[in-house]
Amino acid sequence: MSETGPTTEPGPSGKALVVDDEAGLRALLADYVAELGLETVQAENGLEAIALAGMHRPELIMLDVAMPVLDGRQTLRRLRQDPEFRDTPIIVLSGEQDTETAVECIANGATDFVTKPFSSALLRARMRAVLEVARLRRSDREYRRRLEAHGLELEEKVRQATRELLAAHERLTALDRAKSEFLTLIAHELRTPMTGVLGGSQLLAEPTLDEDGRRGALELVNEGVARLLRIIEDALLLTRIKVGTTDFSLEPRELAPLVDMAVERVARAADARGIRIAPLVGTTGGVLCDEQLLFDALVALLECAIKLGHPPGPIGLAGAWSGGQWELRVAVPCKPVPPELAARFFDVLSLVEPLSPGGDLGLGPPVAAEILRLLGGGVALEATAEGSCFVVRLRAASPPG
Repeated sequence: MSETGPTTEPGPSGKALVVDDEAGLRALLADYVAELGLETVQAENGLEAIALAGMHRPELIMLDVAMPVLDGRQTLRRLRQDPEFRDTPIIVLSGEQDTETAVECIANGATDFVTKPFSSALLRARMRAVLEVARLRRSDREYRRRLEAHGLELEEKVRQATRELLAAHERLTALDRAKSEFLTLIAHELRTPMTGVLGGSQLLAEPTLDEDGRRGALELVNEGVARLLRIIEDALLLTRIKVGTTDFSLEPRELAPLVDMAVERVARAADARGIRIAPLVGTTGGVLCDEQLLFDALVALLECAIKLGHPPGPIGLAGAWSGGQWELRVAVPCKPVPPELAARFFDVLSLVEPLSPGGDLGLGPPVAAEILRLLGGGVALEATAEGSCFVVRLRAASPPG
């Protein structure tokens, strides 16, 4: 199992610090230290010892009490105040035989206290003992640290696996729901165009049908087929959006040219109903969007506005900067949409057919709403004095200049 983080505790330095103002005693202690397999670093007083300890991080410190500049008691206290040496074994050596000195040193953090003159065998044994205890404690802390790290890593893996399982469950649920909705959409939306296709086909089968009637029947079939294809495309797009399989990328695009392109696309449908679409007014700027998806959403809303609108219109288009987003308002002169229907106007299979003198609205409203939601924006239907208004909100690529 991999480590989740670096070791925070310093490893063995392979060094011991011997602190005494007598060179001969330092040399003797250095020999004892060498028997333990450690390299000796020597200091003559407490200040030098503190500096060398910070540089070498010794595993063991042999500290005399009586020294010039900074004695052993003061040096001991300052070393123990440093978290780096809080657990380093420190053996204090003292020529003072009184118990009070020993108690003071032990209270200030000395690991052991040895009086001079000392038994070399006993001192070496104590050095080995405190060093071994320190190594065991360090090993135990490292083991606990690794155990905790592995435990945290295991917890994170469990959390990650849980998140993946939940995501998989949500995806399966969404797929199942999308399948049901798709079948319902197809069953509901295909009835009208299929009626046209079947009716046109039956007319074409009539042997007494003249040329004008044949052309009319073919137009009826073609219109029905075109609408069938559009419904299937819209239903597939809605399904992909709902299950998160739609590929798109957000890039800065100017809103006004996209609106003009969408108006051009629906111009034929507007002319067929005798409805005029007024030029875009107000201000627009750059929006973050997928160009094709936003174009499809604008076309769907404009087609919906044309079907809802009363000739000759006009359908008004206005851009504005509002609340940190670009806003496009599509004003439709029409019969007001009742509030209970307006609340679910963009839902799949919303019952808005009676409101549309230009024909069944189909999947246009939910397709537009889902695309705009996917792009980080949204759409709402507001009542106005003249009828209704689609309010489209889009993420801004930049604020107005």
